[in-house]
Amino acid sequence: MNFLKRMFFFLLWLLQVHHFCRYVHRRKVVVLAYHGVVDDDDGGLWTLLPARRFREQIEYLNKYYSVISIDMLADFVEGKATIPDNSVVITFDDGYRNNHDIAFPVLLEYKTPATIFVTSGIIDRQELSWFDEIAVSLETYKGKLELPPLEMAVSVTDTNRQIVTEMLIQRTKRLCPDLRSTVLSVVRDLPASGEAKRHRMKENLMPLNWNQVRTLNASPLITIGAHTSDHTILTTCSLEYAREQILESKRSIERNINEHVDYFAYPNGTHRDFDEDIQNCLKGHDFRLACTTIKKFVDKGTNPLEVGRFCVGNDLTSWLPYFSLNLSGFSRMPSCRKRVAV
Repeated sequence: MNFLKRMFFFLLWLLQVHHFCRYVHRRKVVVLAYHGVVDDDDGGLWTLLPARRFREQIEYLNKYYSVISIDMLADFVEGKATIPDNSVVITFDDGYRNNHDIAFPVLLEYKTPATIFVTSGIIDRQELSWFDEIAVSLETYKGKLELPPLEMAVSVTDTNRQIVTEMLIQRTKRLCPDLRSTVLSVVRDLPASGEAKRHRMKENLMPLNWNQVRTLNASPLITIGAHTSDHTILTTCSLEYAREQILESKRSIERNINEHVDYFAYPNGTHRDFDEDIQNCLKGHDFRLACTTIKKFVDKGTNPLEVGRFCVGNDLTSWLPYFSLNLSGFSRMPSCRKRVAV
């Protein structure tokens, strides 16, 4: 099925369907959501995009689209400015160190603006995000895994490791912070093997430090935004705790870069992960835009606290034929939605 799907998209790409769709949707803005960018032989996780694919995409965007800053997007949504046809905004979530080491040089080379939403508490502690801890802990583990908070018991093998890791992360996302900590304590205690492989993966998933954040922010191409303090999904905790996550993140970043933080990205970012109370909190703390992971275009009628984004990862979404069709809005055409669902 995957082969047939790829052939279908490849043929559409050869037929230049993406250029037609790009023209149809030229007045709308696409916001892209990336995470990490790593050396080509260091992939494996969906969040870690190989550097050659990232460069290929940046080159493509600069050839066929107008890459604009998030400030320009905010002005457009607020009705304060016009923007070029076929505008694109580039964003990164979480604030991985490789955003500075690998992605930033490519952005500089192509003079391409981007926004990086950082998780401030992770930077303060210089530790992995909880979901990356799970991925690293299971990377070489084999054996029985029992997690009472999730009512989950499974044997981890080389064959099912990737599936188990993703299932565990997805289930843990919906837990309150206390139960999530319980799950993490179990995962951290798993016997370690293949230390070199785990170390390599951990290095790829390490966060930025504040000096690197300041270096990025000093570039006119880069904007720093907030992504909570601990990457807590804001609807899985009390409203008071959610406010603390938002405000602490904003204050910490502002303190470290000495600039006002205007932009926010919801952790996980689906419809379930924010609500009106969360949006009112953002509005009360003067955020101009908040980004979701809901796949939709942006236009002048968009709610500035519910900006859609097209996610790009180490899978079909980063393969250039699909990437170009997806970006053009092909899968948003009414007659195509069911056919191309992936």
